[in-house]
Amino acid sequence: MRHDGGNRGGTTRDIGTGLAIGGIIINQLNQPGENTEKRKVSKKSKKVQKEAKKPQQVNPDNGKTPGEAIPPTSPASPSGDLPKTTGKDNPNPPATEPGPTTPPPTQNTATTPTAVCGPDITDRVYATLNKIKKAYDDASPKQKDDACSSLYSLTDFNHAWDIEGLDPTTSPGYKKDKDEDGPAVPPAVWEPNSGTWQKPNPKTGKMVKFVPWFTGRSNACAIPRPNDACAATVQFEGTCQHAQIVNYVMWGAVNKLCGVSSWKANMAILVHGIRSSAETVEGQRQMMAIGSQTVDPPEIHPREGMSFRGRISPTQPAEFAQCALTCPFKEPAQPTFNYIWVGLQ
Repeated sequence: MRHDGGNRGGTTRDIGTGLAIGGIIINQLNQPGENTEKRKVSKKSKKVQKEAKKPQQVNPDNGKTPGEAIPPTSPASPSGDLPKTTGKDNPNPPATEPGPTTPPPTQNTATTPTAVCGPDITDRVYATLNKIKKAYDDASPKQKDDACSSLYSLTDFNHAWDIEGLDPTTSPGYKKDKDEDGPAVPPAVWEPNSGTWQKPNPKTGKMVKFVPWFTGRSNACAIPRPNDACAATVQFEGTCQHAQIVNYVMWGAVNKLCGVSSWKANMAILVHGIRSSAETVEGQRQMMAIGSQTVDPPEIHPREGMSFRGRISPTQPAEFAQCALTCPFKEPAQPTFNYIWVGLQ
């Protein structure tokens, strides 16, 4: 904004007033045969000339000379006064227009993922497989025979093996009819008010809290709930997997320990999963292969340090790709998971 407009305007007006007075005097001197009235005008003109030679005083209230018209007020000058300059007599500087406003800092729009995988159980799974192998190696020949026979027994195969915590009973949808193994087990029900699953106590029938899979570790993991799209998951080998899929590493381990061919073990998965999706069956087969190679590590090339058969790693299922691997909890190797292997225990 310019601060000198008022000063330059005042100077122009003063110059214009002096030129007008000089013009009147010259015109009076050039008129011949003046009458008395004109002589009076001449005397008046001389008086005006004398007044013009006097220093003109400026009205301190409005900055104008006497008789000068005061311009109308404007938005920039509400009172009609010329702006006052900064100085000893006026310590307050004239108001200036505000400069450009600094824009607010850009806000971080990143948000916490709303779909998060469960905790990392990789170390604990491998420690559990090593524990199973040691128990088998230390078992008697009869125990080994009983344990291996239970895997394909018509009466035992359905509950012959499991890693507890990864088995089907950890699912809220698990149910069982009353049989010789015990009372019926109804599925759990999601209670939105409490944000928990509820399940009837088999003895009292009273609804009690049920914690499926690994949802009890943290409310920041295995979410959202109750949808099992991420609630049923765990991290394993850098991928997000359904907990019950990871359970199949034990199937691969026990078949390998018992000397069962991979073809037979794979066929059992295909038959058992006849109604399952292709992705589920493929995940079970991958976990079986990982369990098999854990108890029987692949041979290592003596010079290149490379495996002849190669180490198998799981692939990320598409259905769990939305579950971010940001859960801060990692299950330590110890204590290991408990497990079930009928005939060995």
